[in-house]
Amino acid sequence: MINYFFSIIMMSMIFGCNKHYDNSEGLNEYFSELNIAYEDLDACLIVPLQGCSSCIDKCVSFVKKNHTNNKIHFIIVSSDLRDVKIRLGSNVWRSKSVTIDSSMLAVKKSLTYISPLIISNEQGDPIVTSINVGEIDKQLASLQRKINL
Repeated sequence: MINYFFSIIMMSMIFGCNKHYDNSEGLNEYFSELNIAYEDLDACLIVPLQGCSSCIDKCVSFVKKNHTNNKIHFIIVSSDLRDVKIRLGSNVWRSKSVTIDSSMLAVKKSLTYISPLIISNEQGDPIVTSINVGEIDKQLASLQRKINL
């Protein structure tokens, strides 16, 4: 019986990493409410700290490495500011390119629940890509190339 429940939990984590809900109107409202001028950026990475731990850990490492790059903005979604400070470190979470969504607006606006999102600015149009657990290294490498141009 315990193995059955464990299997269900594991399957939901594996498939849950790939889910997000495309909501362009909600995305524009979200950036507005967080006072982020998205049109001035090449990309944005939204990282909820609860969810697929392997995806989140890799995205947090990406944030730490790139928090001084002015072509990208990072949004960390967590109501637990202590956890944010511990995971990111003070020099990162206080960075100008990092916004903490402590009100969990990304979840309230159905943008993401447990999966990080890459939002690319393609000539003013946001292209939303959910981080896929099997493709995360390739997706972050592509994002790295985009912000290093």
